[in-house]
Amino acid sequence: MKTIKKDFFKAKQHKIPEITVKVSTSLDGKQATDSGQSQWITNKAVKQDVYRLRHTHDAVLTGNGTIEADNPQYTTRIQDGKHPIRIILSKRGQIDYSKQIFHDQLSEIWIYTENEKLKTDKSFIKIINISNCDTTTILQDLYQRGIGKLLVEAGPNITSQFLQSKHLNELILYIAPKLIGGSGKHQFYKTDEVIDLPEATQFEIVDSKLINQNLKLKLRKK
Repeated sequence: MKTIKKDFFKAKQHKIPEITVKVSTSLDGKQATDSGQSQWITNKAVKQDVYRLRHTHDAVLTGNGTIEADNPQYTTRIQDGKHPIRIILSKRGQIDYSKQIFHDQLSEIWIYTENEKLKTDKSFIKIINISNCDTTTILQDLYQRGIGKLLVEAGPNITSQFLQSKHLNELILYIAPKLIGGSGKHQFYKTDEVIDLPEATQFEIVDSKLINQNLKLKLRKK
C-alpha cells in the first residue's frame, strides 16, 4: 500500500505537463445521452486512433465519475503500446475497487483525493492525499513526478475545467455524424455563467481527418 501526503502549499512548483484534452462527441456536443449511454457515440476506428493517442502520452487523467459510469481501462491495446499511467481525480475518495481499471497492473494508477481515510492493498495504486483537489496543484505535482505529456479523457465537469483554464495545449475532438438531443445534461463543455460572444474562447484548427465518417479535429487556442 502506498499513501502519499504532501504540503503542496509550501512547495514552490510552477511547471506543469503539456496537456491534451480529448473529447468524443455527437454533432450537438453530447458525450452521452441524458440517460447516461455513452459507448459507441463514435466508431471503432476512432477507438483505435484513441489507443494510439494514449500511446504518445505519459499519463491519462479522468474523474471517478467516468470510472463509475463507463468502467473504462485506459490502456492502449495495441502491439508494443505504451500504457500510460492512469490518474483518477476523486475529491471524496469513494472508490469502487471492483471496477475493471483496478484489475490489471499494466500501468500504475494514481488517485488524487482529499479523503485521508482512503486506503488500498494494491502495490500498483498510489493514493495521493492533498488538502485541496484543485487543477493547478495536481498538475504541478504530476510534473514533479515526471509526467511531461498528459491526456485528459473525462466527463463534462473535468473536461470543462480544463477548457476554461489556461492549462491547455491541444484539444482533439472526435465528432460522430449523429444528433443525440435531450437537455444537454452531458454536453462536453459547460460553464456556470453565460459567456458573451466577444469573450468566447477561440481555437484554430491545425489538422483534420476523416475516420470512417467520423471527423477528427486537432485544435489549439488562439
